[in-house]
Amino acid sequence: MFMKEILDKKEVAMGNKLVASKFHLTKEEQNLIFLVASQIHSDDADFKTYMVSTTDLERVTGVEHNRKRIKEMSLSIMSKPLVLPDKTVVNWFSAIKPVEKESALEVRFDKALKPYLLNLSTHYTKAELESLFTFKSKYSGRLYLLLKSEYGLQENHRVIVPTSFEVEDLISRFAMPKSYTQRYSLFKNDFLHKALDEINTLTEFFVTYEVIKRGRKVWKIKFFITKIEETEEQ
Repeated sequence: MFMKEILDKKEVAMGNKLVASKFHLTKEEQNLIFLVASQIHSDDADFKTYMVSTTDLERVTGVEHNRKRIKEMSLSIMSKPLVLPDKTVVNWFSAIKPVEKESALEVRFDKALKPYLLNLSTHYTKAELESLFTFKSKYSGRLYLLLKSEYGLQENHRVIVPTSFEVEDLISRFAMPKSYTQRYSLFKNDFLHKALDEINTLTEFFVTYEVIKRGRKVWKIKFFITKIEETEEQ
């Protein structure tokens, strides 16, 4: 089977339903997904098979790789399916195969992901790979893509885009520790503030928020998203 080598691409595009899916990956694993997804061409009719080298992985993760680490990451990714909004459970890749005599992986996205990665014309989100790779927290990229998808739906109608998510929904969707549901302070300090600090520092967005309560419990987070240049003009 013909394998394509990884090229230096600047952006990745993903369907909004994929962005909103529930999955649990490490930062290193997320970067691999973003890297391979960035290789998809807008007119590709089917997924291609890519060879991801240790050089590719080290470039996008900043972590040294060897055959043992690559094997461990392969097993980890294949043990972590994602749940699509229609409740379909699917693995990211149909298979991950080590390339003989090389410290590299042969990967191909699972066919169930075609509607969310191929021939995207509406309801999709583009993001700069540099920003996604630079985030330190694995949650920052997830929240950034989610907020960017919401901003894209409303940007023609207003300068500051509001959008709300239930706290428990975010915790479930991003597969955060159960302790975050029990102590809002952990959710706020370890997820919300860290992710927003990175988003506001590293991306084109400036995001603030307010909490919405039910009784004494924080029920929802209402985000207010604007682009930095628009904020500066105001």
